[in-house]
Amino acid sequence: MRILHLVVALLIFMACTDKEQSLTGRYSGVQSSGIGQVDSPMTIVINQSGVKITGSVTPPFSSDLAPFENAKINGSTIQFDRKEGDITFRYEAIFNQAESSLQGQYQPLGCMDPDSGEPCQTDSEGSFRAEKE
Repeated sequence: MRILHLVVALLIFMACTDKEQSLTGRYSGVQSSGIGQVDSPMTIVINQSGVKITGSVTPPFSSDLAPFENAKINGSTIQFDRKEGDITFRYEAIFNQAESSLQGQYQPLGCMDPDSGEPCQTDSEGSFRAEKE
């Protein structure tokens, strides 16, 4: 019985370790943004330690990595924010462990039209797909 408990504990430990290591890495792919959903290259770098993630992402039409903040993991869903001036962009993606890929979308947060009080009409929303290198 004791051996069975040790085997189960080892399997749980290995499963947790695999999940932690499976998200960490450099991902490259394509992001589509703007009214015409124009494509541009994208890179996402993720470092995971337990349930905490940090990293950086390339904004649309840029090759510079920008740090992200407020990152969260919920199962296979990740979420993080990237600041650009006064605008915060929220990224949400699903991690497909079998394909080692991320697929998601991003949009600006908190933008309000000062004249109407309605959310801003923006061409800054987009989608992306990136695979682990």
